[in-house]
Amino acid sequence: MSVTPSNLIVVILAAGLSQRLGFAKQLIVKNHQTLLAEKIQLARQLQPYQVLVVLPKLDNPISKALYNEVAPFAVTVVDNPTPQTGMAQSIQYAMTILQQQSVSAAMRILFLTVDQVAVTLDDLRLLSQNVEDNQLIVSEYGDNNQPIWGIPVNLPWGFLQAFGHQLQGDKGFRALWQHQTAIVSPTDRTVYQFYPILLPHLSQDIDTLEQFEQLKTAYHLLAPTQHFN
Repeated sequence: MSVTPSNLIVVILAAGLSQRLGFAKQLIVKNHQTLLAEKIQLARQLQPYQVLVVLPKLDNPISKALYNEVAPFAVTVVDNPTPQTGMAQSIQYAMTILQQQSVSAAMRILFLTVDQVAVTLDDLRLLSQNVEDNQLIVSEYGDNNQPIWGIPVNLPWGFLQAFGHQLQGDKGFRALWQHQTAIVSPTDRTVYQFYPILLPHLSQDIDTLEQFEQLKTAYHLLAPTQHFN
């Protein structure tokens, strides 16, 4: 099946503290808008059932700036009061909101991060088309000898319910699979098949100042201090 707007939820993981970078990656400016705003607009163009944005719920200026940044958009904000614990906690906070909403088992959840500066709407559409019910759609990038299966990922809600509690720290979804061809749910024995989509340009992300410097010219990036001051 193709994922339709009625059964697609997009979750944007934007609670990272950017400690190695030195400034908030969410507020890096690309083509006159922040990376956070860009990802929200990309997600909205998929016309999903819902967009969730996970933000760091802290009493500091950066957190307040992030909440102000998403305020104009029709999204559901997910508070993460413990962002220092890593990506896994953000995923689990988003899952808690979806559980409270009694999300249908037929739902697909597309997870994005803000710092993959090369991601396009076409990439997200590739990850959302011709999807089988129990397929785990993952992006493949990195070294040819040791490819990475990572975010963006499009996962069935049932898979998240079965395995999401196993996530820990900052390893994210990759901790759940090691290039297996399939993974079996311990709760109902559903067999989930992996379906990697080759998106080599998505290996480019921003965790350090060096990475920012390498990418800023090609992607017209400005540090938040250059744009907002």
